[in-house]
Amino acid sequence: MRKLLILLFAFVACACAQTTTQYLWFGPTGGTNITVGNEWYALQSSNQYTSGNTNQTNFLVPTGGQICSIGAWLHTAPGGSTSWTFSLYKNGSIPSGAPAVTITGSATAGADTSHCVSVALGDYISVEQQISGSPTATLMSGYVGFVPTVEGETIFGSSGGTPSGSSNQYSGLGTGVFTNGAANGYTVIPVPGTFKKAYVQMPSNGTGETVVYNFMWAASGGTPATVLTASLTTGTNSVTALTGTQAVSAGDVVEFNVSAPAGTAVNQNYYISIVFVPTTLGQFIIPAFRNTAQTTAEWYQVANRCYAETPELNAQMVFPAMQIAAFAALRAAAPGASATQEYQLRDNATTETAVECSISGASAVYCTSTGLSFSVSQWDLLDTLLTNTAGSPGATTLAMSYAGYIAPVGGGVSVVPRHH
Repeated sequence: MRKLLILLFAFVACACAQTTTQYLWFGPTGGTNITVGNEWYALQSSNQYTSGNTNQTNFLVPTGGQICSIGAWLHTAPGGSTSWTFSLYKNGSIPSGAPAVTITGSATAGADTSHCVSVALGDYISVEQQISGSPTATLMSGYVGFVPTVEGETIFGSSGGTPSGSSNQYSGLGTGVFTNGAANGYTVIPVPGTFKKAYVQMPSNGTGETVVYNFMWAASGGTPATVLTASLTTGTNSVTALTGTQAVSAGDVVEFNVSAPAGTAVNQNYYISIVFVPTTLGQFIIPAFRNTAQTTAEWYQVANRCYAETPELNAQMVFPAMQIAAFAALRAAAPGASATQEYQLRDNATTETAVECSISGASAVYCTSTGLSFSVSQWDLLDTLLTNTAGSPGATTLAMSYAGYIAPVGGGVSVVPRHH
């Protein structure tokens, strides 16, 4: 009797998760030299470095993931055997195996892509700067890479803000400063997606006052209104969620708001953060903000809170290899009749890229650049050039944001054989 063994194969499609990466930048305000060690930098913020006071540079992590790279660029080499070291700082110390880069002697740039540190909701992260010897003072910019646990999630926050003495104060996604006036907190969105998982860390001081935290949104050209909110009592020092989600389109406006009784003495640091999931997997927002748009041609940093800089060198920020996929700009007031203001991405102070847009006339207040992209090479230095191409646009608050893109790794649809 012959036995017949029949092997059947059924093929099952598996939609496997893909790995995405988002970069967050750090460094001093444009044109400011770094000079000493034992300093800390906020991520995605205007807070430059605060010696011995990491409370002003903490970034509240709103979701799980890993920090898996760090890179830094110096305009002037340290010289001799001296060096600068930049390390990920988490919850009050440099964790074992943290990404870190040391730039020594004649070198002007370096990156660590071989170490990862896990982060979770409620963790605080920043970058610590250390020295060996007496390195030459220099301009600097750097970045860290965040890899989310949940496919596609990207993170934003306002770190180290200190609202006090006012019933309403505002902050953008990457400004790090709470200020009076709603327009001073605007962040313009360059690509569509959904905001979710918003969290706030209360200060530990205060005497039981009620403070309301809001995430605000408006369609392009509109005035933001509250969409996510939470009321907390000062003195609790807790991490609390602002429940809900909000879908956004290119050109929309978002900001954080803190509302407290007038005169409330809560002047400790507040930390607010939120998750953004872009419609296109692999994209992430790079927000920038300027208090006042100038009326002459000037250069601006691509990320974080920026200032009008001259010369262009002072505005340049170092980038890893990636793609710039879109740009958006928002003025608090229109340029005026017959006036036009143009914004253009520049690369290494020589290349005028195709990523640009303009705002013109007496009613338009925003512009977006879609369908235009630029491939960035490792260590490229980028900045934004503002030019008045017609008339005399009035000075006003200006928000700018780019969309970065890094192709997801792995995943896709795989075919798995099943045996019967």
